[in-house]
Amino acid sequence: LGAVLSVDDRKIMIHLDDLQWSDSNMLSLMFEVVVSVGQLPHGRDRFLFVGMCRDITESDHLNAQYTSLKRNKSVNITCIDLPCFSKNEVAKMIMTEMRLPRRLVQELADVIYKKSSGHAIFAVELLNSLVHDSIIIYSPTKKRYEWDDNQIKTLHTRDSFASLIVSNLSSLPAG
Repeated sequence: LGAVLSVDDRKIMIHLDDLQWSDSNMLSLMFEVVVSVGQLPHGRDRFLFVGMCRDITESDHLNAQYTSLKRNKSVNITCIDLPCFSKNEVAKMIMTEMRLPRRLVQELADVIYKKSSGHAIFAVELLNSLVHDSIIIYSPTKKRYEWDDNQIKTLHTRDSFASLIVSNLSSLPAG
């Protein structure tokens, strides 16, 4: 990893989701990688580690590793706490973005809430993927977004935020 970072200003991002399920060996490995890269001359500028978990207090091992990383001088830590949206907040977000009244978005909001468990980023990415996949479309004649409620209700989604992001990234053009 250090050799890759020292060549041609290359940058690396590692994203691990659901860290609360990681065992102590995995967390120790992650800790060693993050600390060792942080000690490299350009490590802090060229390496980004994004670790996501539902609740850090669910895992004693994760909490201990996180506390150690916060104390380590070679690592910059930024903790972003994203509380889950309520069903009402998901509906308000969709109402705002689509400029539609609650009665028109409620069923969509219920499905998005259920599929995302209210996780903000997952809810937004799920909506984006529905637009990208033309499940939600803009009707120029009606001058509003529309969708088939039955298609939305039977929607099959990815199991995790990471798999949704990977799916979205793989649909981007190369280059």
